[in-house]
Amino acid sequence: MFSVDFNILLFIMTSYDSAFPPLNVPCSVFLLGHSFVHRLSLYDRERGCPNLALDPTQFRIIHHAKGGLKLSGLLEECEVVRPLHPNIVFLEIGTNDLASEADPHKLAQELKRFAMYLLRF
Repeated sequence: MFSVDFNILLFIMTSYDSAFPPLNVPCSVFLLGHSFVHRLSLYDRERGCPNLALDPTQFRIIHHAKGGLKLSGLLEECEVVRPLHPNIVFLEIGTNDLASEADPHKLAQELKRFAMYLLRF
């Protein structure tokens, strides 16, 4: 059992070409995760700095969070991502899985499968 707080932050470019859109089109960045992503979104709004204070002509930040989200629930959340065709996906996931004493090696395999799924669209 791990005694260290373990978080997985995974960065996935859905494809090399789509990660670098034309200069006149903002790069869409999708943040998917559990309550940490939700808190980041709230923090952004409370500060009055939407879009993570990044230039909206260069980046379009999309937050999607579900408290308690685990790797096993990612595929259903992915249906939210697919129609948006983001250039980049950031996953913040893992803490809830390891808090429930899940096997870290199994989690790594699930995460790899999910990353391969994302790369296909």
